[in-house]
Amino acid sequence: MASYHSIQKERFVSAQRNGIRVLELIAHFQRCSTPLAGRHALTRRKSELHGLVRFFTEIGNPAIDSIPELRQFEYWSLRHNDVRNLDSVRLFRNIWAFFVKRHYMEFPCPWMAAGQYHERVILELVDILYPYSDGPLREVLQAARQFSFDGATLPDIKTQKKELRDALRRASELACVDLKQSFRNDLIPALQSLTCDMLQEVVLSVTRVKNLPAGKINLTDQKRHIVASARQRVPANDSSTRPDT
Repeated sequence: MASYHSIQKERFVSAQRNGIRVLELIAHFQRCSTPLAGRHALTRRKSELHGLVRFFTEIGNPAIDSIPELRQFEYWSLRHNDVRNLDSVRLFRNIWAFFVKRHYMEFPCPWMAAGQYHERVILELVDILYPYSDGPLREVLQAARQFSFDGATLPDIKTQKKELRDALRRASELACVDLKQSFRNDLIPALQSLTCDMLQEVVLSVTRVKNLPAGKINLTDQKRHIVASARQRVPANDSSTRPDT
């Protein structure tokens, strides 16, 4: 297998006399990487590749040392509803890592700075906090939940920072109680570390709309009773049939 990759590398590099172009890199990845198993995985990969190829085609197929900043792709993806920004960026990083590991290039991926997973988590926390919020905090959370908003209406976080910080602490304490009762302890550490500055950053982010949660996290009494009842019916030593919460 090592010799196969060496041969493929020599052929590819020798064919790129004017430097490696990103579209050729993507095509070479498709030829050399291990095929995905499963129809759903293949469909998803096809969609991810489609977004990358469209973007790099539109900007003229740059050389790998001239790839634009991630922000340019983020702005472009906002105009194309069929492009899943997070998935395409993740795939591009995987493609880059694939070729760095095989010594096609030595410099780091130019799109490694994004923290969109972090942004997605914050937006989930916004949904959780909203019912427990009031005053300026509720206005900030409402702005984060909308598909569009007038930035001029966003409360001035700098001048109201103490009020917002106190309101965030109160809302977080109430939400943590319900998270525990709803068996969502996994979200509590992120909620307890959430700050007003993080909320402001996500509200103003150009990728916020793309990362809004598809649904709402259910903290209702009905969910608690259903999960608790299901757990009581499952024998303690039968882990294979426990409900997924």
